[in-house]
This record gives sequence, C-alpha cells and structure tokens, in this order.
Amino acid sequence: SDQAYGRPTLFVGVGEMGTRVLCDLKQRLRDKFGNVDDIPAFQFLALETDPQSLAQVSADSHEGALRYHESLLLPLKEPQDYRAKSSLLLEWMNRRWLYNIPRSRKTEGIRALGRLAFVDHFSSIVDALHTGLATAMAPDSLDATSRRTGIRFATGPPRVYVVGSTTGGTGSGMLLDLGYTLRTLFKKMEITDEHLCGILTCATPLRAKARDLAVANTVALLGELK
Repeated sequence: SDQAYGRPTLFVGVGEMGTRVLCDLKQRLRDKFGNVDDIPAFQFLALETDPQSLAQVSADSHEGALRYHESLLLPLKEPQDYRAKSSLLLEWMNRRWLYNIPRSRKTEGIRALGRLAFVDHFSSIVDALHTGLATAMAPDSLDATSRRTGIRFATGPPRVYVVGSTTGGTGSGMLLDLGYTLRTLFKKMEITDEHLCGILTCATPLRAKARDLAVANTVALLGELK
C-alpha cells in the first residue's frame, strides 16, 4: 500500500499563524527524530509580511526556530515605490489601499495589502517554493531522511501542506494565489498536484473592530475560494 510509505514534503506557513504552526511542527519532528537538518526530505518555508513577527520566531532559542533559508520576508513598500507598477496594480486593487499603506508598512489586517505583498515579491516566492520542492525531492535528501527516520519513501509527487489563517491580512490575502502558483509550478516541474493540501485556520480577536475585519476577511476569502 502507498500509505505505508512516506513522501517528500514541503510545509508552507503563511502569515503569523502559519509561521507558528511551522515552528511547532519543527519542534515535534525534532523531538521524534533529532536534528531536523538530518531529515531534508521535509522542508519548511514561512511567508510573512511582518519583520518583527518573523524575527521573533527566527531568533528564538528553541529547536523549532526557523532558519534563514526557511523563511521569506515579504515587506510592503512606500506608496511611491509602486508608482511604476500602478497601472497594473490598480486593475485589481482599489487606489485607496495602494496610496494609503499604513506607516507601519504592515498589512494591519487588510487582505488587499497581503495580496499586494504577494504580487510584489512573486519571483522570490516562486524561487523559494521551487528550491524547497527540489531539495525535498532530491535522492540524497530521501536517502538521508530514510536512514534517520526509518521511513521508506514512495516514488511519485511530493506532498505540500499550506497553512494560514483566513482572518489576517497576510494569510487571507495570499492563500488563494499561493495555491494557484503551486499548481503552476507543479506543472512546470512535470509533477501532479494530487497531494497539495490547504489547511485554513480561523480565530477571531476579542476587540470588536479587529473581530469585524477578521470576519470580513474570512467571508471574502471563502467567497473567492467557492
């Protein structure tokens, strides 16, 4: 049975929630198998727009901390920095958001700004996804991971798990485009997307204003998904 075998796997976390999930997963794998660097058939990639959030999970001393190559910061820029691309961006984005990016240069829960960050850093995202998949699928990675874990790996397409929150600006703004991007990448790499899995979390804040925005983000994302 194919279920008796493992598959090379790329875990992708989007936004703060997705990044936390990756860190917890790394810690669990470390507890079970030891140094996660010794099981390269399992790769991790965090996509985050908030530099403080990403710096915190990367600087933590625990074994689940993300390494430099396991994360990709996708910062928003100043409004004037998008001027050359504005004719294209305004085809799908309201001018209000493009020219009123918060001074914090964070999404602050606005999903349109999460998508803007994705579009602006698209090439870097594709490169990171390709590197993660290629590393996980490499014969040397499979051999090393099998020796460490005792897992036998099946031939065929890899697994990819994408984890993110429907409520935040980064997760809600990026998750759908990320799914389409992965499918396109699979096609170019001549592998099927049958083991691509999206895991969406939903947790609303206590503050009324933030809660309303979180609900709106969730409704908009699920509406687009449908």
